[in-house]
Amino acid sequence: MTNKGRVVVTGGRGFVAHHTIPLIEEAGYEVFCFDLVDGQDICRAGDLRDVLEPGCKVLNLAAVSRFLHADEDPPEAYRVNVGGVAVLFGVAQEVGVERVVHASSGSVYMPVWNTPITEDHPVIGSNSHYSRSKALGEEIIGRYHVPHVVLRYSHLYGPLKWHGGLIDSFLTRIARGAAPVLYGGPQSNDFAYVEDIARANLLALETEHIDQRFNIGTGEATTTDEAVAILAELTGYRGEVDRRPIRPFDPMRFVLDISKARRLLGFEPRWSFRAGLEHMLQAEGRRAP
Repeated sequence: MTNKGRVVVTGGRGFVAHHTIPLIEEAGYEVFCFDLVDGQDICRAGDLRDVLEPGCKVLNLAAVSRFLHADEDPPEAYRVNVGGVAVLFGVAQEVGVERVVHASSGSVYMPVWNTPITEDHPVIGSNSHYSRSKALGEEIIGRYHVPHVVLRYSHLYGPLKWHGGLIDSFLTRIARGAAPVLYGGPQSNDFAYVEDIARANLLALETEHIDQRFNIGTGEATTTDEAVAILAELTGYRGEVDRRPIRPFDPMRFVLDISKARRLLGFEPRWSFRAGLEHMLQAEGRRAP
């Protein structure tokens, strides 16, 4: 296979990287995994200079990526999600990389004013330290002369995602013999399976449409009630559900308009919510006790 060059994946030991790196390698790239677990910090310019090369590509997945962790330690969230982006793009500009694909979040649109959410929706990120840090990270990118593609992911799920969210919380609690907790019920979200996210990352690494922002999700809204009902059906769970009031930071409707990604990236989600869950549960062997 022809070697297409080097792709440096920051956050390369994480959930999204685990599913993306095999696709990048299959496409003919040499992948360098850059991660704090290996002692490499995106906030240290020297660490980046050691691995970035003229003409290489970068997939930036390094982040404080959970709302809870960001709210528990805001300085660290801003250090990585804002400062780390500034350091990365500064070194990328200095070295002369071909492009940086930056993983952002649909949470930058909070508060949501119109749905489905297009890329023209105001980017404020005012509902949490996580969303604000991701919004500021995006703003910083424009200060550098580095070709880039920004992907705004919707709510992710899939095998090996063990750090929060409705799906993981449900599965973790029933595995412990506890009732799953449901906040609200009628509010909706756009649940994207990680295999679709991985393909979007590869498409962004190869697209001719540079200096663009793209929504990456399914374009379909699934309510919390519907999600819990499907989870219960697929796991065989027949116990009680601990129903609580909707949280103030949860929008009533959250669904991304992915028409731009379809048109320019050639992105098409392949996994429905049910099909993705079935694949995830089979891969992890997770069932109700």
